[in-house]
Amino acid sequence: MPETLESLTAKLIDYNRKANETFTKTRERNADGDFFQEVKPFADEVKRASDRWREEASRQAEFLSGVGITQRQIEMAAEHIEKLSIQAFFVKTSRYTFVNSSRTVDFTLHDLMEKLRRSQPSEPAGGAGDRLR
Repeated sequence: MPETLESLTAKLIDYNRKANETFTKTRERNADGDFFQEVKPFADEVKRASDRWREEASRQAEFLSGVGITQRQIEMAAEHIEKLSIQAFFVKTSRYTFVNSSRTVDFTLHDLMEKLRRSQPSEPAGGAGDRLR
């Protein structure tokens, strides 16, 4: 089953949440994450999801533009989440910068998710309905 823009957006929302949890845990234990055991695998996973999300968003650029989401917002959210997936593992990461970048990502992803859900046709009562995306 192909991934939809909605499912990819949900995945990035989850990765952003995980990055925040990791950032908090890293601060609490006051030790950087192991690069090969923790940082790289997580960052690679986020990068793959982010790249797929970007591709799907560019395929739906006309829809996104119609609901007020620009390609620049998509690019910035993708860049931020990729950076956050690495920065979360390092104690010296600026809390201010991390939190603000994470909030920017969160806002963009939730705004997109809301607009995607609003654009879907209503499902028949008691049925699953067909999804266009």
